[in-house]
Amino acid sequence: YVASTDIVHNDIANTSNGAICIGWGWGANNSMHSNRVNYNKITRSNTELFDCGSIYTLSAQVGSEVAFNYIINQVLLFGSLYHDAGSALFHTHHNVVVGGPMWLYLQWGTMGPVHDLIVEDNWHNQSVAGGCALPEHRATCPHNLTLRNNTLVPGGSWSKYPGALKVQAEAGIVQV
Repeated sequence: YVASTDIVHNDIANTSNGAICIGWGWGANNSMHSNRVNYNKITRSNTELFDCGSIYTLSAQVGSEVAFNYIINQVLLFGSLYHDAGSALFHTHHNVVVGGPMWLYLQWGTMGPVHDLIVEDNWHNQSVAGGCALPEHRATCPHNLTLRNNTLVPGGSWSKYPGALKVQAEAGIVQV
């Protein structure tokens, strides 16, 4: 259970499970808040295990953010951006996802669906999403899920999206 934690400007590659996992409790009330997972470059996570994501969150974390990350070629399921059981109160924005089985997964069902999330202004080159991110599951998902302005970039034509190119250039370890 962490609060006011910043996980920023890391290069992470070839992890057997998720690259960055933040949260605990599977939806239980907790004291987590104000966490930031920003400007990380993640390449080839989830090479051996699945049911995780390149960036994986669990439970409510008031005022938390997942932003400006560059995720490349996650190997196994689930979403490269994965908000699991009871994840809530995150603002997930301006991430770039290239390759992988699923760009976004929002947990639904008996494990405790996500709620009160904003997922916006992300770029991805795959059309597959899962859970509450799918229209057919929205009716079984709690309220206050906002998905808007997420852009499918066909054929890897990133040059048409200067915001995505900026995220790709600025994510990872800062060279001085």
